[in-house]
Amino acid sequence: DELRYVYTGNLETTFEGKEPSWTGKLGVAPKPKAKAKAAAAADTYPELQAHFEVLKLSPSAPRDSIKRHFRLMALECHPDKHPDDVEAATQRFQEVKAAFEAIRDKLQL
Repeated sequence: DELRYVYTGNLETTFEGKEPSWTGKLGVAPKPKAKAKAAAAADTYPELQAHFEVLKLSPSAPRDSIKRHFRLMALECHPDKHPDDVEAATQRFQEVKAAFEAIRDKLQL
């Protein structure tokens, strides 16, 4: 099955002799997006190794996944989610937050 389209105008006068940008693009798959570059923080910043371990991430994790993983962990260990053990949850939340802030400041996320 082929999708057909109809243009009823005059292409030479409408587009001043140029072929319109939309011709030939129907049915063409979009180009894949470029993958995010790895942070490679282990080689550049060895002092961040402990912070990556707190966040349970590898130092070569892409920058956008660091933010995403931090947000998930922050939701997971937030004191409001653990009303039975608020003190331990608060301590864990602050550890995760401090680790992310150290990584964020060094890598300028």
